[in-house]
Amino acid sequence: MKTKLLYTLVAVYLFLMPNVIFGQTTAPNLGTASSFGVFTGAGAITNDGNTVVNGDLGTFAGAITGFPPGIVTGTIYPVGDPYLNGVRADVEAAYTDLSNRTCGTVLTTPLGNGQILTPGVYCIGSAATLEGGLILDAQGDPNAIFIIQIGGAFSTSANSTITLINGACLSNVYWQIGGAVELGANSVFRGTIVADGQIELLEGSTLYGRALAISGAILLNNNDIIVPADQAEAPIVALVQPTCEEPGSATITNYDPAYTYVFSPAGPVVDASGVITGFTPGVTYTVTANNTDECASAASAEFTIEEAEEAPA
Repeated sequence: MKTKLLYTLVAVYLFLMPNVIFGQTTAPNLGTASSFGVFTGAGAITNDGNTVVNGDLGTFAGAITGFPPGIVTGTIYPVGDPYLNGVRADVEAAYTDLSNRTCGTVLTTPLGNGQILTPGVYCIGSAATLEGGLILDAQGDPNAIFIIQIGGAFSTSANSTITLINGACLSNVYWQIGGAVELGANSVFRGTIVADGQIELLEGSTLYGRALAISGAILLNNNDIIVPADQAEAPIVALVQPTCEEPGSATITNYDPAYTYVFSPAGPVVDASGVITGFTPGVTYTVTANNTDECASAASAEFTIEEAEEAPA
């Protein structure tokens, strides 16, 4: 009798529990596609200008042109590489997973113009646009997931932005697009795009995330594509101490554009090559690498450039 009563109480408890356990939104499993900044299952990848892809790049079926001058910090996989067959399958699985999520809130187009979204699954059943600024607010939860489902083509206006606040993680933002995607010139977009169609980044736009397509060309134009980093790595600072004839120098040898670098005390800056300037000899600095999204981890290192000795008279 007691056992039966216990089972009944457990069943009632589980039924009445909030869906934070069983219905909680979780991130899709990207599998082998997680390291890719740019991938398409079938289509050409073309680049015009000094695009930098911080991650891997590949197409299972199509030509790759424009690298160089474009730079890929990871691996450029040759067309038809057997490894890409698994990547293609993982992209398709992620797209299916995202498209099958139950919509929590129906949105209208255009998105943005100061709009704030809290964690959840959002959907628009047709083509859509984003204008101005869109804010994703995690409300203090670094595990908060944002999934936006678009039922057709999707485009963003020039200079539009997506901003993460209150602990929102770049690695927890996903856009499932049922058509072509176009990011406007000089726009800043955040989140992993998983699309069934062509993806084009217009002149100077920045993608913090990934451009993944089941099929369709991917067109790049002087862009930065930065794959989410799970953990900030401590900067490795190589020093060349000054001599009587030459000034000293400092370089972050593992410089990564996925991080921002903060110096204490303030003064030094680091360029896109990892070269540090603006330091004062004799001062010990701490440089801290932070992920570019709100839930950033941080790691630090110290360095000091000694004051040059005076040349003998």
